[in-house]
Amino acid sequence: MTEHRHGWHPFDGSKPDRPTRDIGCTPIADTVCIRPSIHGHDGAGKVVPNHPAGFVVAHDAADLPQRCEGHVTTDTHLREAHWTQTGTLEDGDLSLAPSVLCTRDGFHGFVRAGKWMST
Repeated sequence: MTEHRHGWHPFDGSKPDRPTRDIGCTPIADTVCIRPSIHGHDGAGKVVPNHPAGFVVAHDAADLPQRCEGHVTTDTHLREAHWTQTGTLEDGDLSLAPSVLCTRDGFHGFVRAGKWMST
């Protein structure tokens, strides 16, 4: 059985936004990209500018004008579901555990060694 968390909340088209591929999203597969997610606080009320909180993972969705995207948290100070991070996006060896599941369309896989691995 594949382990996953239901923390992926897709872009629902209700607010204007640019396509993810245009805002610094690093490709990790032909139809998947990832970018850092930054918060302005540490989850305990302390303001910390540019505090790394996790990543936004996005994939192409045929029925949407933009990529479907969701946030995965890797910072244990935040009160949300947590993923474990090894490696870094900058070094190209990022891995996240557990897997990532898009609750909108069931798109599912892993980020391993800087690449997307579909299940």
